[in-house]
Amino acid sequence: MSNTDAFIKAPVDIDFFISHPRIAQAITSPLVSVLVILLALYLLYVGLDYLRKKKNPVFLVFAVVSILVVIELQFLKPLVIQARTPSSSTVVAAIIHDKHIIGTGLFKQYYFIVDINREKIGVITTKDIYHMPMYSINAPFDYSLYTYTNNGRVRMYRFLKPDFKVKPEQGNCQ
Repeated sequence: MSNTDAFIKAPVDIDFFISHPRIAQAITSPLVSVLVILLALYLLYVGLDYLRKKKNPVFLVFAVVSILVVIELQFLKPLVIQARTPSSSTVVAAIIHDKHIIGTGLFKQYYFIVDINREKIGVITTKDIYHMPMYSINAPFDYSLYTYTNNGRVRMYRFLKPDFKVKPEQGNCQ
């Protein structure tokens, strides 16, 4: 690695919901929401029943946690919807300036660093792609650029993950 420690990284929320489509689908699914609400109400009923009988309030703790999960799901839905519906998508060609691995807890994120207008920008990728010999420094590659606009604020998400990448077609190449 060279001295490219400071570069623009992928937005964590967008990366998480794009990289984990099943979780994103579960959060936005009405069926899952109904099941979670029913479970929260059931645990609240059982918890209050245990408290009324002067027993251990463990079920009440479960009920409070499940109600908090229901509330959290309502806050996550707009983030998931935004991550899954960018305002524009483009396939961009670039040259790898550097490569970088960022360790986040048990997980690692793999980045190709590109130099655009003297600004170091990270293109997030998978471990397998990161270690391919064809993607060495100064090698060309193409990646998907998703643009998100929210309240006049523009966020860019650049990534090279074949399962979710925009397909190169006429009209989306830069």
